Amino acid sequence: MKWLVNRVWWGMLWFMRRPLMKRLQRASYSWGSPDRQRKMKAAFIRQNQFARRWGRPMLTGLFTFLAVWFLILIAFVFATDLRESGVLESAIK
Repeated sequence: MKWLVNRVWWGMLWFMRRPLMKRLQRASYSWGSPDRQRKMKAAFIRQNQFARRWGRPMLTGLFTFLAVWFLILIAFVFATDLRESGVLESAIK
């Protein structure tokens, strides 16, 4: 799980560090009045700090949730298949 989280996190950081993305980010907070530009730049910095602090733990939680959900789904499909094939009929009646 940790390997997958690290690969996805690396890919997200790699994408956000591309010159086009940096240009788009700078352009987004250069619109508007100078006062608004300062506020947007400060908000952008806060968002990046939040992402750096909580990004990996959020990805880890998401991937753990998806793995557990996938295992539950497999167990449900397996149990349904056993019931439909008649293996569980004697245990249920």
